[in-house]
Amino acid sequence: MNFADALRRLEPTAEITALGSVRGLDTTLIPARGYPLELIPPVPLSRKLSSDLLQTPTRLRDSVRVASAVLDRVRAEVVVGFGGYAAMPAYLAARRRGLPIVVHEANARPGVANRVAARMTRHVFAAAPGVRLAHATAIGIPLRPAIAGLDRASLRDAARQRFGLRRDGPVVLVTGGSQGAGAINTAVSGAAAALRAAGVQVLHITGPRHTVDVPSGRPADPALRRRPLRRRNDRRPDAHRFYERRGYTGQAGISSRFLRDLPSCRG
Repeated sequence: MNFADALRRLEPTAEITALGSVRGLDTTLIPARGYPLELIPPVPLSRKLSSDLLQTPTRLRDSVRVASAVLDRVRAEVVVGFGGYAAMPAYLAARRRGLPIVVHEANARPGVANRVAARMTRHVFAAAPGVRLAHATAIGIPLRPAIAGLDRASLRDAARQRFGLRRDGPVVLVTGGSQGAGAINTAVSGAAAALRAAGVQVLHITGPRHTVDVPSGRPADPALRRRPLRRRNDRRPDAHRFYERRGYTGQAGISSRFLRDLPSCRG
């Protein structure tokens, strides 16, 4: 979506249609950003020999057919893919129609779809130089202006007030990614007493799949706040340390403006 926003800024008349699936956050995030979403059947690849793996060719064929119909209907001129369940059908449909393909890999380890697509096109880009992807050029991660231009100093007091944190003292921001992470949640919950004893406040952002129980404390104890993740802008700029399960996408957003000079621990 950040790429789509940037494209719109460069070319306001560009028509952009997103391909997605019912899995993940496509049906929530894409319409909220104002882009039309076309759903195609997801094609997950089983990692072990099973009936699901044997059905993959049939599922892929059906999904490519749906993706092809969408490309024809919107008169697509180029397909830009970032991996995921909808990427492989879109890449194959684009290749059959002779459409240009652009691939961007945001993770340290490319998925199957992007590894295959990288051999269909010379337009291959990655988040970092160390990504093993055929003839990829490292260009970083697209970031929204709201993040790239964030003024932490001016927002600090409002951020603490919004999340019920004290105006002084260190703050730890914990997040397990878009779906949350059970192991991180359990670890932070178990460390609650030690964190409070050290005078550390915690803002724990949880996903829809994994929640966390916040142990009760005394009124005078530092705050431990749990907040469901609703949108990326909820990550307010007043943390002294991050604990997060993330890939290059999360790391780019954090290091660019949030905590340029502060430590972050990758789970």
